[in-house]
Amino acid sequence: MLYTTVQSDPSTEISKIPELLRILHRRWFVVLLLMIVGPTMNCSQTQQNGAEGAEPAPEPAVEAILAAFDKYQVVAMPEAHGMKDLDDFILTLIRTPSFSDKVDDIVVECGNSLYQPILDRYIAGENIPFTDARKVWRNTTQAMCDASGFFEQLFPLVRAINQKLPPEQRLRVVAGDPPIDWDQIKTSDDLPTIIAGRFEGMPRDDGIAAVM
Repeated sequence: MLYTTVQSDPSTEISKIPELLRILHRRWFVVLLLMIVGPTMNCSQTQQNGAEGAEPAPEPAVEAILAAFDKYQVVAMPEAHGMKDLDDFILTLIRTPSFSDKVDDIVVECGNSLYQPILDRYIAGENIPFTDARKVWRNTTQAMCDASGFFEQLFPLVRAINQKLPPEQRLRVVAGDPPIDWDQIKTSDDLPTIIAGRFEGMPRDDGIAAVM
């Protein structure tokens, strides 16, 4: 459908081609509570290295992760599991000037997608009260999101970085948690599927994938 749109009226749509290409080639940095792909990849790499009889060579972490975006559209890391060193490293990674050259979107599992419009405006630098913005990570289906100091730093950090970047290079933060409206939850009977880690019949992992 994108190609049809471009070809239908070249005189008015040709200028949109760079943006369409950018959409089709977005690069995602995923901040997850649970890491599923990582251990599997490490296991595969370990088997391969073992077969070759060579130990993995250590690399500088920031440079290695940024280099991964030259090969993959999605790079994921865990956080908020009580590993402060890892949380601090993620913040350092995002502060690295070349991060915004490599990455378009940061997907956050601890983010209520109901508030995505508010989050977009806050991250873009609009005058959104912090008390409104923090509903994104406090009003989720996961209690540990509310308790994590990591997110109190992450969202304001990305907002501050964006204010120093040209519009076409600014980062977007995408909330991956189900769009639950806690104002509508009055009793535990209103919450059966969420207690089971699901929302309206959709597993949370599938919900994050659908958002992306």
